[in-house]
Amino acid sequence: MTEPIQPHDSFFRKMFSDRETVEDILFNNLPEIAAYLLPGSLECTGESFVNAELRKYVSDLVYRARLRTGEDAFVYILFEHKSQPEPYVAFDLLRYMVRIWERSREEKGFRRFSPIVPIVFYHGKRRWYGRTDFATLFPKIEGFSKYVPSFEFCLYDLSRYSEEEIRGRVLSRIILLLMKHIYEEDFGAVHSDLRATGGVGKGAGYYGFPSNCITLCGVRNREHQRRADACRREKSIARNRRYDHADHI
Repeated sequence: MTEPIQPHDSFFRKMFSDRETVEDILFNNLPEIAAYLLPGSLECTGESFVNAELRKYVSDLVYRARLRTGEDAFVYILFEHKSQPEPYVAFDLLRYMVRIWERSREEKGFRRFSPIVPIVFYHGKRRWYGRTDFATLFPKIEGFSKYVPSFEFCLYDLSRYSEEEIRGRVLSRIILLLMKHIYEEDFGAVHSDLRATGGVGKGAGYYGFPSNCITLCGVRNREHQRRADACRREKSIARNRRYDHADHI
């Protein structure tokens, strides 16, 4: 059976599979991560650990990287497509990270695990309100903290940043701005503004706009149109009922 195409997941995987784009986004918007990574060392593995059922809500990709200290590492990127924060995302990250380490242990010449930098991109309507430390999912018990697993993930909440604060090359900014505005009612106008002002060169799509961005925008615009049509139908039905009621008085 053919797996249904999820526009958010398809868009994310296409755009974030490009090493230069991801490096540009990380080094311009996440300096706390860039400080540890060796520029030019990112390599997309193409691996994903999110199952098909969840891909309408989350997408993921794994990158191999080299730290400035010379050690190997992984960068695990999870993109939350939900309109509101997921309070247990740290637990999901732990499951995916363990699977990465399991695969590493199966490789020839394995000696020790490589560190993983977990990054969560979030673009929901509501700002992220949860903590980024896995240990906060457990109750605090005095003297017991050494038995509780603990790690932190890097959160990039697009709702917290203005358009001016989102930095990088034109294509990188377009990708992030599209995701930032995707749930807004006037998304069609945002799409048109970005298309008109953010061309990225020939062959990328009409008016220089990336074809995957066009696909995602088209899907979102159709969703908005369907909602608008349904609203108009409901208002028309309600109006006709009022007329019918008046005729019977």
